[in-house]
Amino acid sequence: MRTLAREWSHGKPDRVYCSTLPRSAESALILAESWGASVRVLSDLREWSPTVEDISQEEYVTREEACWKDHDLEYDTGESINEATKRTVGAVERIVSEVPEGITAVVGHGMAFAMFLASVQGTKPDIEYKRKIKNAALAVVEHEGGSFRLVRGFF
Repeated sequence: MRTLAREWSHGKPDRVYCSTLPRSAESALILAESWGASVRVLSDLREWSPTVEDISQEEYVTREEACWKDHDLEYDTGESINEATKRTVGAVERIVSEVPEGITAVVGHGMAFAMFLASVQGTKPDIEYKRKIKNAALAVVEHEGGSFRLVRGFF
């Protein structure tokens, strides 16, 4: 994250948003300290998972793949991929309403970002796209005139 902060070339963010998960908050704090920015936690930036059950990795992957085939499928989490996409888009729209001008960084999770960027691009979220997003990856999205535009993808 320190390398990302040093190599950031998109203007200095005034605020860094993150999910409630500790790894997201820790990354956000590293970036915020580097830029002299504040941190804001939004629970709606949380990661999506097909289950909260303690199951084998094999069963987890089976459920995850089933959900990617049917974006309305829910297991015990009560949230389908379509619902998680709406939640994530809503979180980013809230960020825009809180910081209507300027630059903001959002630290989050691969699933949530895959869902959000698919929405920006007018496509369906795709597991293969999500799998290509590396840790500490960077994408740039602009918001103007009520819509989002992908400036730079994760890869």
